[in-house]
Amino acid sequence: MNKHIATGLLLLLALGAQAETVGYWRFEPGEELANSAAGTLTLEVNGDAKAVKGSSFLNPVLDAENRGMADTDRVGAFFTTPDHAVLNFGSAAFTIEGFISPSPRGFQTLAGQWGAKGEQSWRFWINEDNGRLSVNLTKDGTQTFAPRAFTPVKGAFVGGKNYYVAAVVEPADHRVTYYYQNLTDGGPLQSMKMEVSGFSALFDSSAPLRIGGNSHNEPARFDEVRLTKGALKKTELLVPPGPAALGEIMIPASGKKRTAKPNIVVFLADDLGTGCLNAYGADEQLVRTPRLNQLAKDGLLFTEAYAPGSVCTPTRYAMLTGRYAWRGRLKSGVVNPGDPLLIEEGRRTVAMMLQEQGYRTAHIGKWHLGYTRQNKVHNYAALESISPGPNDVGFHYHFGLPNNLDDFARVYFENDGIYGLRSRRTSPYSRSFYGGMYHGYDAPQRQREQVTQDLNDRARQWIRSSVEEYPEQPLFLYFAAAAVHHPIEPSAQFRGTSPIGAYGDFIQELDHSVGEVMDALAYAGELENTLFIFSSDNGSDAGHVGSPEFQAMDAGLKINGERKGDKHTIWEGGVRVPFIVRWPGQVQPGQVSDRLVSLADIYSTLQHIVTGKPVSGFDDAPDSFSFADEISRRKPVGPRREHAVLNNVHGIKALRMGNWKYIEGMNDEIGEWASKRVSKSEAEPALYQLDKDPMEQNNVIDQYPEMAERLKKQYQEIRENGSERKTAR
Repeated sequence: MNKHIATGLLLLLALGAQAETVGYWRFEPGEELANSAAGTLTLEVNGDAKAVKGSSFLNPVLDAENRGMADTDRVGAFFTTPDHAVLNFGSAAFTIEGFISPSPRGFQTLAGQWGAKGEQSWRFWINEDNGRLSVNLTKDGTQTFAPRAFTPVKGAFVGGKNYYVAAVVEPADHRVTYYYQNLTDGGPLQSMKMEVSGFSALFDSSAPLRIGGNSHNEPARFDEVRLTKGALKKTELLVPPGPAALGEIMIPASGKKRTAKPNIVVFLADDLGTGCLNAYGADEQLVRTPRLNQLAKDGLLFTEAYAPGSVCTPTRYAMLTGRYAWRGRLKSGVVNPGDPLLIEEGRRTVAMMLQEQGYRTAHIGKWHLGYTRQNKVHNYAALESISPGPNDVGFHYHFGLPNNLDDFARVYFENDGIYGLRSRRTSPYSRSFYGGMYHGYDAPQRQREQVTQDLNDRARQWIRSSVEEYPEQPLFLYFAAAAVHHPIEPSAQFRGTSPIGAYGDFIQELDHSVGEVMDALAYAGELENTLFIFSSDNGSDAGHVGSPEFQAMDAGLKINGERKGDKHTIWEGGVRVPFIVRWPGQVQPGQVSDRLVSLADIYSTLQHIVTGKPVSGFDDAPDSFSFADEISRRKPVGPRREHAVLNNVHGIKALRMGNWKYIEGMNDEIGEWASKRVSKSEAEPALYQLDKDPMEQNNVIDQYPEMAERLKKQYQEIRENGSERKTAR
């Protein structure tokens, strides 16, 4: 029988006059075993167990690289201390606590002690079916419940959610105090006391401690399990007291701020329209985005935010460089598999600027900007390096997908090579979304439904290791999610969680991903010193008849809100995007702004925040304006964005200025491929008055020729001057 092993880390800490940590198991990969009375934890399956020192539990289904949680994935499986490392508290008080990602249904044991057959034993159970916390007592082999049913809050435990749970046991007083917090959806740390008579002698049991254990074939995952002798106060628990927005878990630390400069996270969703978020009006009966809801409540929500392009690559290029992609070689479309790096040699990026300001930088997730300077590379395994790539444009660390979930590589790239590449050997591979036969690499293959969690795990690992290894450097993380770009394949954990099908499930998993990144910052004690920006590269893709996106729309989800068009188009549904900023101490909670912003503005804004001055010349970030005064206490410096150039997949451009939107129609830069695919409605010049016509139904170019000419002239000046900021009035 297979044995899966987890190592235990024992920390002896003083937690007050009479409280002492007896065991603290972090389940982290690569940590060495500390010999102690609490001993090594082994995973026992139906009585078969074996300990391996220095090894960490590995669940290849959850994550082939070990995400640092323990998992009991079999009936009767549990973690246990060795027989010789018994824990005998007698009538003394103790506290058991930890973080748990429970199964979708069934009983799960947080912790307990089982004596020999016929002896007394105890365990604390979580029942996710009906949201109960229970104490299970056994005497003379007969199972009894005291009380039989305990429900502090209806539906307190829901399958697929992450929780913090603690039980403070005071046998002499016949009392158990439960603490619990839903870390997935946010909310306060809650508590409930239970009077349990007749078990004061129960903890004399000379038996090993067990963690986990299930009565059904459903996995339960654990992390940061701590056993303390003594009844901990609320302020001494691993989770802080009172309302903890977004599940801000804090491991006890000195509280000293590492750096005066803020950490910065830019979380970029893929193909996510405003209509997919509750904060922008999505019906909670169709889809739920609690972490993003909380992000908006804690921060500033922009209603007039634009992606520079209605497809992936142009927006990502503009966000990193502060320059519209159509000023370079990409006049239409996106970077295709095997294309060279789109960021030109010598072109500065926001990541390079932040590196110069002392930041530790990483890109994790979808790249879609090309690698190397070679053209049409279909076999990256044959290359010694995929440089230049992210490492060469400002990122100390890179882990992600070359293009998207269905790109030709089907592997991850890490820094300047293929992640886990074992040899240069390749074999024919199936067709991808882009068509054609491609090479299969001798490396770990991506599982599409697992990509979101894989990226979450990498972000968590990078945040933790960076804080530990570079304590004096602030962090910059560009997290580019693969969700919700097609193929729409949510993980098993989220499949079936929304009433509108796979697309709704995928949106909810993306929301969870935002929470995981924020929780990782909280674990490291860095969340309150982090500027967190959430947005999307373009609007949602409507898909085709029968697709998950189409099914969600049929069910009533207005994926791009009350706006015309979707991804690829020049219409508002293709380029209007969600944009939320959270920065404690700078951004007042619950604010809404109708200021015009573009993702191209991130460069100048971040420079303004970390240096005190926005970009001033026209060589670097020529199309980027600072909105730092909107999200911080910085005073306005330089021009304010009054207009924005927008671009569709075929190279058709538009100018948004005030309430007006001018669409140029066909232009001389549109190539043969794009010209054959431009829709008739986008090919002709047009003018729309968005405040009166948000659905862009009425072309008023003939009624307002002077306004059309004014916007056309402004657009042409922006195009010809090489800098939008240079044309600012």
